[in-house]
Formats: sequence, C-alpha cells, structure tokens
Amino acid sequence: MNPEELYSQFPAETLTPAEEVRLSETARAGCTVTIGKDRREKTRAFTDRAAQARDRLALANMSQAIRYSNTCFPDRIEPGERVSLCYEALADAALTFKGGLTFFAFAKPRVRGAFKDFWQDQAIVRGVKASQIEADDFEADSGLAAEAVAVHDPDFVDKIQWRDMWPRIRSVFANTLTSQEWMILELHDVSSYTFKEIGTFVGLTRQAIQCAHKKGLTTLTSAIEKNPRLLSDEHPGS
Repeated sequence: MNPEELYSQFPAETLTPAEEVRLSETARAGCTVTIGKDRREKTRAFTDRAAQARDRLALANMSQAIRYSNTCFPDRIEPGERVSLCYEALADAALTFKGGLTFFAFAKPRVRGAFKDFWQDQAIVRGVKASQIEADDFEADSGLAAEAVAVHDPDFVDKIQWRDMWPRIRSVFANTLTSQEWMILELHDVSSYTFKEIGTFVGLTRQAIQCAHKKGLTTLTSAIEKNPRLLSDEHPGS
C-alpha cells in the first residue's frame, strides 16, 4: 500500500490542547479496569461515550503516529500491523494523558515502545537475541517536552506546549544556545529526527549529538524556568 493511501484513511482532524485534555478525561472517566486473579492481567471496559472519546483522540493522531513510526522503523512492518501498533499505543496513552504538552508528544514514547516490543518478540520467534537488534532502531529519545518533564520541575514545565510555542521560544531565548544546539533541538524535538539521523546530517557521532542535545535542553529549560514571564502573552517582547 502506498504510504499516502495509508495516511489518508484517518480523519484529518486537528484538536486543540483543551479538546485533547477533555477527550482524555472522558475516556478515563468511563473506563473500568478489572484485575485478574493472578494480579497481572488487566481487563478494561468502556462506556460508549468513553470509547468514542478514546477513539477520536487516537484517530486524530494516527497519521502523525504512522509517519513517525516510518521514520523510526522504515519498511519493516506490514501496513496493517503498523496501523494496529500505532492505534494501540495511542489508545493506551489516551487514558493517562493530562495535558501540559501535545497529546502526540506525550504518546511518542508509547509508540516507540510498541514497535520495540514487536521487534523483540519477532526476534525471539526467529531465534535472534533482542540485544542483536540495532539499538538505534529503539532510540530512547523521549522528546523535548517529555524529557524536560522528567528532569525539571513538572509543575512549571507541564504548562508549556513545547512544539506549539517553539517559534516564540526561539525568538525570546535566541542568545541562550549556540546555532548548533538550536539546530539539534529543532531537528530532534520538533521534526522527530533521531540522534543517529542528525549525526549523519552534520558529520558527528550519535553519542556526540545526544550529548549536545542534553546540554542544550538543560540550558534552555533552565533559562525558561528562570524567566517564565518572557513567554507569557502579556509580555511586550513576545
């Protein structure tokens, strides 16, 4: 199947951040979880309204998830399997999303995890050790927003829509990072390139790009935390 045909199957709906949060809240409120006797297996039951909210949130992000999965795991999975893995990851993320960043930025680690688990299962079936699968296929790049939440004050960082505010961040904090650090952050966290791909572009190793990304992310997030008002709508320079 032509990739564009695959993408076009899903609704071209753009949800606002507030709509994404409301749909997640509705899905979560109408979900009942039953834990099996072995305390491991969980069964979920949804009201019709909750299932519709979950599906709407997941399907609105399916085209983006499929494109992203093609970037990380190109030409290795049947289209139907790719769609299934993306949907399951997005539907699962819909139950724990609470805002603070775009839904897709929040769901990206789950999409990667679903494909990683799939390939590890396939490797075991073929008798190949999971460690033999190229590590760069499963690069743990949690994304600018997700990584910032993990290593900095979540009460502040959760309020920032990184991707939506990127042009303003670049303008207000232009002198905070080097041109190379800005380029790496933008390619990795806005355009979803892996560290390996960026390294190929600029002629550096994956490890060097990862270190530069971490340094730039820490510097930028620290600057924003010290001057959060610079990003407010009321600030005259924004």
